[in-house]
Amino acid sequence: MSDLTTSKIQQLEALRPTFGDAWVDEQIAALRSLAPATTQQIEAETANDNVQVVAGNVALVLRNITIAPGGTLEIGAQPLGLSPDPEAVAQALAMYLRTLLERYQFLNLQGIGINSSQQTRIVLRAVFIDIQTDTRIEGIERLRDSWAEAPVDRRGQQGLATQLAAVLQGRLVYPELYRWLHELMTTDELTVLATTTQTAEPGFATALTDHTARERLDQLLQKIQAPRTALELIRHERALVLLGDPGSGKTTILRYVALGFAHARLYADQAEAQLDPELAWTGPLPLPILVQLRRFADELHSPPDDAGPLLKHLQHLLTNDRLVPLASHLENQLDQGSVIALLDGLDEVADDQHRAWVAQAVLLFHTRFPQSRVVLTSRIYAYREPCMLPPPFRVSTIQPLTTAAADDFVHRWYRAALLQGSDLATDEQAPVATERARQLTAALDQRPRLRDIAANPLLLTMICRIDQHHVRLPQQRAELYQACLLLLLEQWEQRRANNTQSGLAHTLGIPDTTDRLALIQPIAYELHSCGREEASHGEVQRWLLERFLDLAQDDRARAKAMISRFLDFLEGRSGLLIARDIRNRYAFPHRTFQEYLTARELADNEQLATIVVNQRHAAPWREVILLVVGHQVSSGYTRQAQSLIWALLEEGVDPKGSDGSYRSAILAGHMVEELGGGLGREGKRLKEEIVTELVTLVQQGLLSTNERVEAALLLGRLGDPRLLDPVTGNAPDGRYWCDMAPGTFWYGDDSRSKNVLQRMHLPYHFKIARFPVTNAEFAAFIAAGGYTNDAWWTPHGWRWRLPGGYSFSSEDNASPVNGPWLEHDRQFNAPTQPQVGVSWYEAVAYCHWITAQGHAQGWLPPEAEIRLPTSLEWEYAARGADSRQRYPWGDDLLTPEHANYRASGLDRPAPVGCFPKGRAAMSGAEDLVGNIVEWLATGANTASEVKPMSDCPPDEGILLTWGDWSDEEEHLYCGSRYRFNPNLRYSVQGFRVVWSRALIE
Repeated sequence: MSDLTTSKIQQLEALRPTFGDAWVDEQIAALRSLAPATTQQIEAETANDNVQVVAGNVALVLRNITIAPGGTLEIGAQPLGLSPDPEAVAQALAMYLRTLLERYQFLNLQGIGINSSQQTRIVLRAVFIDIQTDTRIEGIERLRDSWAEAPVDRRGQQGLATQLAAVLQGRLVYPELYRWLHELMTTDELTVLATTTQTAEPGFATALTDHTARERLDQLLQKIQAPRTALELIRHERALVLLGDPGSGKTTILRYVALGFAHARLYADQAEAQLDPELAWTGPLPLPILVQLRRFADELHSPPDDAGPLLKHLQHLLTNDRLVPLASHLENQLDQGSVIALLDGLDEVADDQHRAWVAQAVLLFHTRFPQSRVVLTSRIYAYREPCMLPPPFRVSTIQPLTTAAADDFVHRWYRAALLQGSDLATDEQAPVATERARQLTAALDQRPRLRDIAANPLLLTMICRIDQHHVRLPQQRAELYQACLLLLLEQWEQRRANNTQSGLAHTLGIPDTTDRLALIQPIAYELHSCGREEASHGEVQRWLLERFLDLAQDDRARAKAMISRFLDFLEGRSGLLIARDIRNRYAFPHRTFQEYLTARELADNEQLATIVVNQRHAAPWREVILLVVGHQVSSGYTRQAQSLIWALLEEGVDPKGSDGSYRSAILAGHMVEELGGGLGREGKRLKEEIVTELVTLVQQGLLSTNERVEAALLLGRLGDPRLLDPVTGNAPDGRYWCDMAPGTFWYGDDSRSKNVLQRMHLPYHFKIARFPVTNAEFAAFIAAGGYTNDAWWTPHGWRWRLPGGYSFSSEDNASPVNGPWLEHDRQFNAPTQPQVGVSWYEAVAYCHWITAQGHAQGWLPPEAEIRLPTSLEWEYAARGADSRQRYPWGDDLLTPEHANYRASGLDRPAPVGCFPKGRAAMSGAEDLVGNIVEWLATGANTASEVKPMSDCPPDEGILLTWGDWSDEEEHLYCGSRYRFNPNLRYSVQGFRVVWSRALIE
């Protein structure tokens, strides 16, 4: 074997971590097969060169030859698709990884330094926060099913720990949960769980008397039950769809993944190559390829029928970066699972047809390469049929930043900003950063609306940038965009160190009063109108010419010179426009900037109303339309904004009662939110009309489930007339209570085959609530001091809420309970979502309080009370009179249109009333199966008891209905029940109430 062959084999061996054993072995075998087996001397640089063959005294020059497998020379043959030189592959890989670092190592928003004389470049890895999603581990909630019948001291926190240990030991088979546990938990944590549960046999309560051990187990269980982050899902799922609102961090997450893998692989032999803890990847690191789906869609001219289109696009991306050796072996790497395709911005594809084609291409691609990973992002409203991806794609929605995460980002921001852009000494930077961050977080805490805005990562970044320059923080979203963009354009004229002006006005030679944003708006508007993300230099000049002619008094030469200086300023100093390909193409650094500037341009268009009406159902224009309204309101044109909303609702825009009319109502509702609090008489009338349409949409089960959920969530923010009013004792629409006359019915647990349904006669009249109690309704109890007034609590309940008052909870019990467990979790706390995360004691306290309100307001007779339903009352309302039907609506098979359960794919409680097809046939009550489980006023061992339970010790069992948003269908029956402790709080537990006489003989 020649030295050259040996050298190349060594180079191939070095690529095993990158391309895997199978590929390397295949290349080595091919290389060995090409080794010359004769004494002929072959001199050539490549297989395409002329080859000189020497045999004795004869020398021949061969042209157009190919070295075939086995060393055979084929004269005149076509060159074979031989493997690239290993060294060439390694060089191409290194070049590609360096390119990723150059592209993504800094945040894509170009800041201006605190000293106002230099730009600050914020390192992405220094400020990145792993954002929570709405996804929790499959199997956690379902585990309660298997401990529901366990002895009392084996339930709750201890029961969960025992069950998790059984999963780890293989005694309970939950494959996904098993995999999650090993991904999330360190070896030490696994040991803690196993050791704690082993010492707990047979009596768990005595095993956790040590406070430190118990606290450690509490933290571990909370970690397991918490919502999963975006990076955790990317690591866990091979096919993932990440949804999010504008600015929620979707693109930043993908860039961070690409950056992290590139950095770790490029510097694998250096100390700084350690993978970021947030990525926590096990095994060989995949090759990241980031794709803009809008560009890919431009290449699709028909529906794809195989994986070819997306594969070719990925190869094209690498070829464009002069990485041909890497591109030629991409298919092999995909087969081996060595690639992660990061597909960004499905919503940016201009129309539904192309969006569906792109989704089909992605599905076919993953089907062809199931071992490699695919992550696709989209805005929420654009991810709908026909572009929704089926399993195995897991769909998860990015959640707003928690207060703790937002504050963490602020501290990271100032540490990075002062490190990169200040003249402070090293030892001064940390305390100054800490104090500046403290001041900003305190300002956010004092301004709730601004704190809500700060839950959006992009807007929080803008807030930090503005605060960094000591500018007053606005509270309206459109104002916030404007403030940040003006900062980028140096509205506050900066001066150089030599005291000369350097701002945009001075650069262009225009008056200080010139509207800077208006100068760039035409680029944004034209790009958005044609569904593009970038424009050529010539297009930009053409779009700007008319506006600059006005500034140059119609002098075309002067106008073009000003445009040139303007583009230099935008790209070189403000970062508001990014020049690509040596300034042949221009793009905005974030789509949100383009949308806001488009909205400003559109707001001054004489055809504004016509354009908005024409684009009302186009997904790419939704955010623009909302920002138009916000801009009008912030500019003092609230009446014009109201007129624009009325234009959507005019007769003839959409046929009355059509799907289009209800979609327009949803958009109009979001536009009303942009109006803010000062609606006036006309604004209130507008809101009332929209609310009426939204109620009809939800109650009649129109549009898709996701759209109904969106409408119901919107109702909660606008004011939902379906909910209970404590002053009147009914909902404004008069349909809150469902009458139940005395009658005979069948009862029993349908989910347990050993049980037989029995007949029961209830001799009294009662009313059951149409919906479970919502967050909005429970908030009235909290606001009235419900948690601090012992008059509403049972004796056991009051002791429960005091410090140390509950023994079997995974929560910290060092402080009194003053609110529901999940009251600050945005996944569960929308006004129209059912109240969850409450114990039986909290549900009973609410009932006592609302009873007192009814007596005081006069709508509840003195002899009546509001309380939890008994198991029999609840089942009578669900099953109907003298009927054995298994579902509230009858015997039609359960579908995702009847209830919110695992197959519905919502992965959270839906707002109440979103599944009217599942309405109880006799009573009219809704959401009786699925969505949440409900506390009952019946003890675990007294299922047929007629009298409601008034109090319950924490170590006794209470019945709950069975079947929630996380369950499979086998428990979603009228009679399904399980037992639970009254002091425990989980994300599926809520309640509804009944109106009954106070005493039952």
